[in-house]
Amino acid sequence: IFALATVLSSVLIYNLPETIREADISRLSFAVEIAEEFYGRFGQDNAFEPAKLLWLIQRDFLQGKSVQEMVNEALQRVPNRNGDKYIDQVNQIRDSLAIMGDNSTAFSLPQPHLQRTKLCDMKDSELDPLYVDKREQLKKLVASITHPKIVQGKTLNGEEFVTFLEQILEALNKGEIPSTGSLVEIFNKVILERCLKVYNERMGSLATCTREQLQLLGLISTLSSYEIVYQINNASVGDFVLNKLQHMIFVFTLSILFFASHIWLTNHHHIQVYRNFLLANGTVIKIV
Repeated sequence: IFALATVLSSVLIYNLPETIREADISRLSFAVEIAEEFYGRFGQDNAFEPAKLLWLIQRDFLQGKSVQEMVNEALQRVPNRNGDKYIDQVNQIRDSLAIMGDNSTAFSLPQPHLQRTKLCDMKDSELDPLYVDKREQLKKLVASITHPKIVQGKTLNGEEFVTFLEQILEALNKGEIPSTGSLVEIFNKVILERCLKVYNERMGSLATCTREQLQLLGLISTLSSYEIVYQINNASVGDFVLNKLQHMIFVFTLSILFFASHIWLTNHHHIQVYRNFLLANGTVIKIV
């Protein structure tokens, strides 16, 4: 649910009692991954804009500090002289939260009433007047920072938001919790389709090519695919997508060489080694 809310919301309200603990920061790890993947790369297009993070702290006393100062203090790195892995992980989350910058806001609410077990049955007239006043301020704050969902630089209308929700649910149904990688896969299908189109167009013309033309075609096709990868790399696409595309280019190049040699052999009566490929596991592939 938290993962779904993080992706779908324009404003993510993180409601905490009294103070901010390390465990509270750790729970923001998924939001941090989203921010790093889609929001943290300055000046580049993003698949979608993550939610604004509103720290809502419910407490009566801030020990002379503003709520924003308390949040900033909680996000400062903690010394880790003993090399504790957990502290290191939380410190990394603290550092990454700084990426969100102006995308983060803090607000505090006093306790509405001392008798908390009866809150659901109380009217506003029975609650602490300060709480009622601050609650109205909170409503205005949320309204001021809320905006329609933005995906790939476009503001979604109602129908488009439903489609966006269906895409997120598809990612959720593929695994227990969607990772930034699985989300990128959903939002960047068009990129893979572009590479597949290049592949199909080049492969479709193989039958009428000479061996020399096929060698040149392989070079041109590979360069075209690398150009797509270069553009993608400058568009904040995750590493796993780049790995897929690089694998596609490798397979594509092998296919070019294989078909080039196959067609060449149909017109010749002897066999010669055309290329040797040494794989990472030590296997040698001979293209003849």
